Amino acid sequence: LVAPATIVAIGERFNFPNPNKDTTGFVFVKGMTVPLSTATDPAATIVWEVYDTTGFGFGTVGLQGNPLWAKSFQLDAAAPGTQYTFDFYDTLPNGDAKPLTLPAGDAYYFLMTMIPNSANGVVRIANDQTFSQPSGSVIVQNDGGSWFGAFGNSQNLSSPILRLLVSPNPDWNIGL
Repeated sequence: LVAPATIVAIGERFNFPNPNKDTTGFVFVKGMTVPLSTATDPAATIVWEVYDTTGFGFGTVGLQGNPLWAKSFQLDAAAPGTQYTFDFYDTLPNGDAKPLTLPAGDAYYFLMTMIPNSANGVVRIANDQTFSQPSGSVIVQNDGGSWFGAFGNSQNLSSPILRLLVSPNPDWNIGL
């Protein structure tokens, strides 16, 4: 999967039908692990956003509303060729780290916008070609702004390997 030197985004739909055990209806997300190719621009910026799936449409419709959460990451020389983990923790005023917290029972698009910052730079991530995803599971925005689910007659962009890391109940959420 290759993102050209213009901004391209890829997203995957995750459903959270059940909350974490012993919570009041939430899911806690620690981050996302993505296998990056050795050809990935080490100066690239990756922006992760989380959207509600309601109202999404292919073509020029795309995602509706503002993201529920967003965080920008700057890659470095150690990132290419690794199983890179993007940390979805936020820092609380007291300095503690809190995982991304989402209501359970909903589906969300986790959108990865890839912005190469080097001349002729690319961002390459792994894609599993052994199976195809159902329509709407994977979304892609091309550099023209249109949204689609895959390339016709191809599995080149059907199943990007985006591994969601969920968290057990964080200490800050436990009451007596």
